[in-house]
Amino acid sequence: GSFHLSRLLSPGQLPALAAQLGGSEMQRGLASLLLDSSKLDSSALRQMIQNMGLFGEHQASRNPAQVAPGLKSMMLALRAIMQARQMETTSISGAIDEIEARQIDSLAQQTAGRSHYSWVIPFADQHPVFIELQHHDGSEGEGTGAQESWTVDLTVGLTETVSMAANVRVSHEGVLMLRLWLPDPAFYRLAESGKGELESMLSGHGLTLGGLTIYPVARDAGSVNFGQQRMGVSIDA
Repeated sequence: GSFHLSRLLSPGQLPALAAQLGGSEMQRGLASLLLDSSKLDSSALRQMIQNMGLFGEHQASRNPAQVAPGLKSMMLALRAIMQARQMETTSISGAIDEIEARQIDSLAQQTAGRSHYSWVIPFADQHPVFIELQHHDGSEGEGTGAQESWTVDLTVGLTETVSMAANVRVSHEGVLMLRLWLPDPAFYRLAESGKGELESMLSGHGLTLGGLTIYPVARDAGSVNFGQQRMGVSIDA
C-alpha cells in the first residue's frame, strides 16, 4: 500500500513535521534526502535507492558516521520524538509500515530466486514516485511471446489521492512496450502528441517502440496484467 506514504510525503508535510519536532539538524538531514524534480540526476537517484534498501540500513547501523541516514531512519527518529511527547503517530507509523512492507517483499522475492524490487522516491517539490522493477524470464506466458524482459512500473502522485502511472516492458531484443494512465487532460494531450519524440529518444538508446497505449483515467489498484483488454488510445508501431 501507499496511502500513508502518499499523504506524509506530499509537498511540505514531512519538512513541516521535522521543523516542529526535530530542530535544525533534523531539518538539514531531511533536506538532503528529499529530491528536487528540477535538478534530478542519476547520482542522486542511485543514492536514494541505495538508502531505501535493507542493505543500506544495515550498513548505516554498522557505520552511522560514514553512511547517510535513509528516509525510514529519519521517520523512525521523528516517530520516537512524537511518542515521547505523546502525540498521534498513526500516519507516520503507517508510512513506516508501508516502506517496510516493500522492503520485505523485495527480500522475499530475492530469496525465492526472483528479481523484483520496490522503492519510494520522495521529493521536496512534488508528490512521491513509487517504482517497481521486475525481471521476467519468459516462462510466465503473459502474451509477450515468452521473451525475457524487464518491467519498470511507475506511479507519480498528482495529489494525495490521484496519480499518473506508467508501465514499461523492455524485451531482451530491445523492443519497448509502454502503457500510460493519465487522468490529467493536459498530460494526456501531451502524451498523445509525443509519439514521434518518444521514438526518437528510444532510437538514440538502441530501443524500438513496439506499442503505446494511453488511458485517460487513473489506474485501479492491483497488479499489472499485459493480457488485459485494452482501452483508451492504442498506438502500435
